[in-house]
Amino acid sequence: MTAPNVSSPADLVVVSLWFVSVPNAAAVLSAEPSPDRGFGRKYLSQLDSSKPITAIGTFPLNRSTVPGHNEFYIGGFPGVIVVQTLVDTLTKLSELPRTLMLSVDAPDLYVFAEGQGESTFAGIAHFQGDKLRRSFCATRSRVYEDKGLPEPFEYSFWSGDSEGIDLPFAPKDLVAGAEVGWLGVPISADGPDINVVGFATDGRKEPRIESHATPTPLDELVVTSSTKLGFSATNPDYDDYEGDSEDGTDDDTPGAELAQVAKDVARIGWLTSKKLARYASSRLSEAKERLRHLDRKEK
Repeated sequence: MTAPNVSSPADLVVVSLWFVSVPNAAAVLSAEPSPDRGFGRKYLSQLDSSKPITAIGTFPLNRSTVPGHNEFYIGGFPGVIVVQTLVDTLTKLSELPRTLMLSVDAPDLYVFAEGQGESTFAGIAHFQGDKLRRSFCATRSRVYEDKGLPEPFEYSFWSGDSEGIDLPFAPKDLVAGAEVGWLGVPISADGPDINVVGFATDGRKEPRIESHATPTPLDELVVTSSTKLGFSATNPDYDDYEGDSEDGTDDDTPGAELAQVAKDVARIGWLTSKKLARYASSRLSEAKERLRHLDRKEK
């Protein structure tokens, strides 16, 4: 069996584009704003009006699996817009399609790319307008692009403080450092939720979300059932049927049976509501059956 060539870029690369037009992107992202669902649709329709647009869900970008083919994860926030998608083999972010680069008018565009599977490919880039300020794209053993001056957050990587094999660091680790360096927060499970809306452009139908009626809370069911039976659910040791039995009524009478049902209902609050309903129904049926037999005897 041939070992995978981890020095080659992946056939598929996840690209995240961050369009920033505010001086403090971290403040915006730390607030965990809700995404603008309408913005995502408008963005995709302008990107390619010939493709159908289907919303597939809302979720945190940094806690989700990566997008699949013909999928876009989009978050539209005040002054910060993120678009994540899957592209074919990409080795130089300077060659990113201009349709993506210029899809949002923002003074700064930060791009992060990561190869999928066992590929060690990753890249970072910073554009101001259509001018490239910095781009570094590499696998663990090959540099594909190194343009512009290293950013301050890169110094610890190049100094050898980070582990590596051929390069003194793993390119994907540099991506994580660049996210914090440029955006101010980690785009990972350790950072704030980056809420986005997922879209598909392959004509699939929107997922159906079944609505289920909210079940009656167990404590409410117990109180309601007990009250109807003349019993206080808040005090299971007391009920309207209990007394000194001066009239000769014993625990085998239908009245006592119903009272016992009420007490049982209140005392088994630990049961699920479904089991509770079945139990109460069964006990009531037994009590009614005894009452019918008693009526027949009296007749």
